[in-house]
Amino acid sequence: TMGEGVIAASASGEFLLFNRAARDLLGVDTHEGPRTLEWADLIVATDPAVWPAGDRTLDRALRGERIDDLDICLRRADGQDARWVSVFARPLALPFGLNGSMLVLRDVTERRQAQERLTQTARELERSNRELTEFASVASHDLRAPLRSVRSFVELINEDYGAMFSEEGREFVARIRAAVARMTSLIDGLLALAR
Repeated sequence: TMGEGVIAASASGEFLLFNRAARDLLGVDTHEGPRTLEWADLIVATDPAVWPAGDRTLDRALRGERIDDLDICLRRADGQDARWVSVFARPLALPFGLNGSMLVLRDVTERRQAQERLTQTARELERSNRELTEFASVASHDLRAPLRSVRSFVELINEDYGAMFSEEGREFVARIRAAVARMTSLIDGLLALAR
């Protein structure tokens, strides 16, 4: 489609075809005619892992390599924000035995930005989950210690004085045991949820 940047270049790097969409993506003045440009100066990857130095798409296509859907980051000639483009490149056999290459550039900046936001959100969620797990572990430990003490004291009181308790006293001991068991269960649930 004409929304995609199309560039045809000779083996010497002279742009033979340079449509408006390509000019817009690269930030080149739309009134300039096709001319030889220093490709390496015009297009620079901001992420070397995505487009390593010396791995220029145009050069690869000129060597006969087919490139499909390679995301690269373009630094615009006009100094505006860089754009991510998906590149399709093919070697091009020109009349009179000349060789060149054809590049099609599709702007994928919004998709890449959305992926980066999603990745950042996932990292934040991971960090938050780690913090929650750490908190739950500390809270679990801090809450279990007093519960063990309550359970132990209730058992000691019951062993030493249980025979003297009225029915109501035995009911209080049973309620304390049940409350300790419920609290232990809640702490276990909190810890399981955090994991």
